[in-house]
Amino acid sequence: MSFSNRCIKFLLSFAMLAAGQTAWAGCSSATTSASRTFGSTTISVARDVAPGTAIGPTYGPYDGTAATISCSAGTTYLMLKFTSTMTASGYTDIYQTNVPGIGVKAWSDFQNTVYLGNSLKFWYSPGAAFSGGAWITNIHFQFYVIGPVSTGQVTLPAPIAESWANSVSGSTAGGTRYNTLTMTDGISISAKACTTPSLTVDLGKHNLYWKKILNDCPAALPD
Repeated sequence: MSFSNRCIKFLLSFAMLAAGQTAWAGCSSATTSASRTFGSTTISVARDVAPGTAIGPTYGPYDGTAATISCSAGTTYLMLKFTSTMTASGYTDIYQTNVPGIGVKAWSDFQNTVYLGNSLKFWYSPGAAFSGGAWITNIHFQFYVIGPVSTGQVTLPAPIAESWANSVSGSTAGGTRYNTLTMTDGISISAKACTTPSLTVDLGKHNLYWKKILNDCPAALPD
């Protein structure tokens, strides 16, 4: 066998091996989607609330719809991220919404507490070469003041969250997006005037003043 034939045989063998390894790595599934609602809720916010303050209740937990995933040999990693890129607020893990001055934090506390962001974050591992049902679960949302607040209705990107499975942590290459979660509208923000402190006035010290005011009032007009 000539040297050139040996080289060609070697290259073909290497290509077949690489192709086999590519097929061997990663996960596959169909993507299932779920839509959940916050419910019709109005959060009243005083205009002097300090940025970084949580407002309203914590919403959740919310779950997705089961999908069947099939992963090859090696550790299976499940990961979470926002579906669309969201703008950071300057406060840790809080992202801007469409309502000025209002931010949102999203996380899952299943297995590990993971705060959603724009890039994939490791969530948990169901084991090696996992095949079976999986779904996004235990998703929570909390709204925050992040600046001067305006009145409006919060509209989050749809879908807002997605989950991935792969045999390589932190990567979508060779992996599968098996679940998405959409949160329908329902959170209205009502910006109120500044809060004022409670004042206690001892009227006993001002009886003569108020008596003069009352005496100066005109008599009631007849009907």
